[in-house]
Amino acid sequence: MDFSDTRIAFLRKSDQELKQSAFLFGMFNNPTLNRFGTKATELAFKMHLPIDSALRSTIFPLFCGGETIQECMQTVTDLERFGVITNLDFAVEAKQNEVEFDATAKELLTILDYSARYKSLQFTSIKITGIARFALLERPTFSKDEELEWQRVISRLDSICAKAVDSDVCLFIDAEESWIQDRIDELVFMMMKKYNRDRPIIYGTWQMYRHDRLAHLEQSIQMAKNEGFWLGVKQVRGAYLEKENERAHLMGYPTPMQKTREDTSKDYDQGIALCLAHPESVAFCAATHNENSVTRALDIARNMKAEPHLSFAQLYGMGDHITFNLAHAGHKVCKYVPYGPVREVIPYLIRRAEENSSIAGQVSRELTLLQREIKRRKES
Repeated sequence: MDFSDTRIAFLRKSDQELKQSAFLFGMFNNPTLNRFGTKATELAFKMHLPIDSALRSTIFPLFCGGETIQECMQTVTDLERFGVITNLDFAVEAKQNEVEFDATAKELLTILDYSARYKSLQFTSIKITGIARFALLERPTFSKDEELEWQRVISRLDSICAKAVDSDVCLFIDAEESWIQDRIDELVFMMMKKYNRDRPIIYGTWQMYRHDRLAHLEQSIQMAKNEGFWLGVKQVRGAYLEKENERAHLMGYPTPMQKTREDTSKDYDQGIALCLAHPESVAFCAATHNENSVTRALDIARNMKAEPHLSFAQLYGMGDHITFNLAHAGHKVCKYVPYGPVREVIPYLIRRAEENSSIAGQVSRELTLLQREIKRRKES
């Protein structure tokens, strides 16, 4: 698979859009500017400064489809023209009260209503912190009142999963910080056992930058086989590296993170092989911007006798050379298209900027490909 064809990768971008993307990735590629920009943005919002319009015309459209579902539909249509599925992602998280949790659940049900009507909306995502208190998810045990609160979380998620089944849309439940992940996994397996009996609809997320996830994935596959349900696996590397290491250091416990990036990639690729070895019980989505991991998944699938439930995913605004070349070759691939009010998705945007700066070569690769296509167009 050749991911170097920038003509295919950026066919949907105008010359002006290419130049703007290159400018922004050039800023991300400067660690000082990147760090200053994220901190300044956080401070501006804390001080209630009116910077919404500045973000809306710069970084926001690079990584987000719009502020509402309706605003995203032009992006959905554009992606569909090139054979790319859209995963509409309501990028709102860390809510605090029951009114906000119910509002988030209602929005997710609306997404599923839309998705049932559009062929290219085959996936959607949910962050459990959008429908549950972070502090509740941290609790190893619940008080009587907290148990009632937990039951309301289960009820919200159950209604969303039931709607996903009715709409025939796959629901990806995102992984979050390691110290709340056990509670999230509890919910994930509860919903898989209920709704993944006949086909894979509910997917959990495995973060392979954690050194314990490969063993956890192996155990989960065995559980699914033993109990007769489809295991939906979305596999990522992870997006909370600095936060995880900092907390572990401050609280004096061993970090759950892998020792090296190479260890993460090794487990990621072993996870691919493990999941694809069980096409009768595992549906697998490789959510990655790593060309080697995508190639590995394609090679394994190509040599299999059984047709695996295999798909790929990249973030909107990144990895276009992977997404559009995969789609051009006829593979099932989706873009995560986040949306929401500018102020509500700032944590998501800041995490993207921080993640880009912490992954060696990520921004440089994006920038190089954009510059190569700009040069190609000038010379053609």
